[in-house]
Amino acid sequence: MMKTVGMSLLAIVSAGLFWSAAYAQSEEYCSQRAREICGDNQTISDCFNDQAMWNNLGSACTGAVQTMIEGEREATQDSNYSAVNLYGTSYGGVLRSGPGQEFSKVGSVQEGDSVEVLQDPEVWMDGYKWFKVRTPQGVGYHWGGIFCIQSDTAPAGVFSNCQ
Repeated sequence: MMKTVGMSLLAIVSAGLFWSAAYAQSEEYCSQRAREICGDNQTISDCFNDQAMWNNLGSACTGAVQTMIEGEREATQDSNYSAVNLYGTSYGGVLRSGPGQEFSKVGSVQEGDSVEVLQDPEVWMDGYKWFKVRTPQGVGYHWGGIFCIQSDTAPAGVFSNCQ
């Protein structure tokens, strides 16, 4: 009797470990699938505001995508003030003609260059926004993942506050 109980417990623990690994793989798969559907030019929540997008996803990923949307909303609420009209410092990068990598290069921003945020077009990429900025090289769009803002806390979509 004891041997059977021990074997059953081992089977239950093994199944639990398998389920955990499968769940983690499923979350990763669902995240990748959502990115394929939405692309990099919009947030997951904006993308899935269009109810037709859910039809492209499949029911197995519905819960994972809902969790991702909640995470985006919480991240935005943590920094509820805008970067517009604030100043910061660039870590270097490309200044573009529009809010995304598909737009043409209008200049290069050097590490330490000043950045004045002029507009927030609400375009996200990899957890950060694109902002229309004024720099010593001119006006263009700079990705928020490679500059800081001079404030106590970083606004939503900006890498950090300047130290």
